[in-house]
Amino acid sequence: MSDNGTNNRILIVDDEEEILELLGEYLKMRGYHVVTAYDGGDGLDIVRSGNVDLVITDVNMPGMDGLAMLDAIRELPVPVGVVVMTGYATVETAIRAMKDGAYDYLLKPFKLRDLHTVLVRAMERLIIERDRDRMSELLKFHELVHSLEGSHGLARVFGLGAMVAMRETGAAEVALWVEGPDGWAAVARGGEVIALGGVEPQSEVAARLEGEVAIVPIRVEGRRRGVLGVAGGVPRVDAHVARLEVLTNVLAIAIATGDRAAAEGG
Repeated sequence: MSDNGTNNRILIVDDEEEILELLGEYLKMRGYHVVTAYDGGDGLDIVRSGNVDLVITDVNMPGMDGLAMLDAIRELPVPVGVVVMTGYATVETAIRAMKDGAYDYLLKPFKLRDLHTVLVRAMERLIIERDRDRMSELLKFHELVHSLEGSHGLARVFGLGAMVAMRETGAAEVALWVEGPDGWAAVARGGEVIALGGVEPQSEVAARLEGEVAIVPIRVEGRRRGVLGVAGGVPRVDAHVARLEVLTNVLAIAIATGDRAAAEGG
């Protein structure tokens, strides 16, 4: 994420169409990727899809209001920033939202340059939160892999590895294939696997970056024993392949541990 808006994905939630259009057009001009929703329920569905970095939401809306939406977002596994909008008459509500986890608030009517300032500040905080969570998740993953003494726990390792891959790359889907005694099999999937559905893991491939898809082989003692792929969410970049290569190195340790356990009858 960058402070000029590039690749930052913003959701605007408000029941007034004029506000959605005004804020949406302004943020698109600033380089943000913008989606909109008319109420908290629809907005929450969009956030749960994993394609949002920051939410700008009105507080007072029919159905699910902004505060209820904030509560639900704070329960999600991946941090998503929330900025609330409210009128001067309900400034106490904005203060309550800050106590409940909102990054910032805007009092209506506000100037568009004030919106941009708030978003830059919110994005900086989001980067810190996501980096902290990423390091914590990677540490857990490494500790789990290095604690393996046999093949027991491999399924958990593969599942956690797939989850980390999605978090590290912002992907909408992930798939992990491993070659076992009975041939190649998908051992972990996440999201609605669409773009990765046609991948043939048995085909020899080097690390590949193509559009919204990134595929990286997992090698054990020079031999390809697995394939980790991600797709969707945001366009893939070289940094995503680099992050996946770190994960595949750790997954290779797990596969090798399982191989040794199988050879020893464990």
